[in-house]
Amino acid sequence: MEFEQFRRTLNAFLKVYYDGSKALYQKMALPELTQKQFKYLKAIDHDPTITMSDLAQHFNLSKPSITDIIQKFETAGLIAKERSLDDGRIMILKLTELGKVMANTNQLESEAFTEHIFHALSDEELTTLHALLQKVGTHP
Repeated sequence: MEFEQFRRTLNAFLKVYYDGSKALYQKMALPELTQKQFKYLKAIDHDPTITMSDLAQHFNLSKPSITDIIQKFETAGLIAKERSLDDGRIMILKLTELGKVMANTNQLESEAFTEHIFHALSDEELTTLHALLQKVGTHP
């Protein structure tokens, strides 16, 4: 098989995933997020005491950058700030209900794509695809 032919086929395969993801966002009336934004939301979701400084340090971002990100999340209704009970000067970042949904939307994307594949392939084809994906997904 030629490299270019394989590349086009792989891109078509990935397009099915991305189109399905976009449809999921539209169906749920959710804003689309970048991979980095997902990572920020997941970090906030996993740490109940995370602050803007913690998030900036964790992702090696400047204070102005993290401030901009957090303001966008607040405007979108994804996060809220709460004062620390230990130190009222410190603001803790918390996900809103919408933020929690968004933090886990990539799980929903993956499930929808997997369901699409399960319906499109036979059991034998699924077994073959699984073996191939394990082979290329394993780091040397």
